[in-house]
Amino acid sequence: MRAGAPSLRQLSTQIRDNDTLPATVSMSALSEVFSGRRLPRWDSLSAIVRTLNGDEREWRVRWMRLEELQAAQRGPRKL
Repeated sequence: MRAGAPSLRQLSTQIRDNDTLPATVSMSALSEVFSGRRLPRWDSLSAIVRTLNGDEREWRVRWMRLEELQAAQRGPRKL
């Protein structure tokens, strides 16, 4: 099945209806992810990538790099 160009509503519904995915993702969360306003948790991104027939390993590497970048920008945690 090709992913095509589903709307945010369609994508959110496809993710929600697939019990094999690790998470559900709301339309508002999808909007924030696709606009670059928010880096999702890995389980959410995994659900998006799998639903869109993407390469999960490739996106895991990208996600890990972005996580590291965000952590470096935040600096050390204060106790």
